[in-house]
Amino acid sequence: MRYTMRLLHVLGLTLFLGSILTYAIASGLAASAVGDVAFTRRLVEAGVRYLTLPGLGVIIVSGAGLAAGRFRPRENRWLGIKLVVTGAIVANAVLFILPAARQASGLAAASVAAGGQLLAGYAEAYAIETVAGAVNIGLALLAAVFGIVRPSLRRSGP
Repeated sequence: MRYTMRLLHVLGLTLFLGSILTYAIASGLAASAVGDVAFTRRLVEAGVRYLTLPGLGVIIVSGAGLAAGRFRPRENRWLGIKLVVTGAIVANAVLFILPAARQASGLAAASVAAGGQLLAGYAEAYAIETVAGAVNIGLALLAAVFGIVRPSLRRSGP
């Protein structure tokens, strides 16, 4: 059972990080034509819905399965840190990434309908999504490091 949970955890991390990096590359390669940007936004939204969020869900569920019975705050402080980092990832996604992504996608689609330039607000929404996404990548890598290194984080002294 533990082996299966570890495998699911790694697969979830692969889905989560791999899909995010793919969207960053696709967004960077999108031509400046409004139609290309709108298509890329639809691709990103579908990927978030069917890859990134399910990957995050698999990470959370498998991580909970791996931590079950092992969460002793005094002994496994690294596990507590991973829990906090995971909460930060979810909060960042819900509070910043998803709303900015929806807004950017909506503005890109409306720009195609308007037949011209990208509408005002697109660049700001895209920037928020990009920066918050980079923060989530960093947080996910930090959680992965704590999962591999597992420092004791014991207090020294009396």
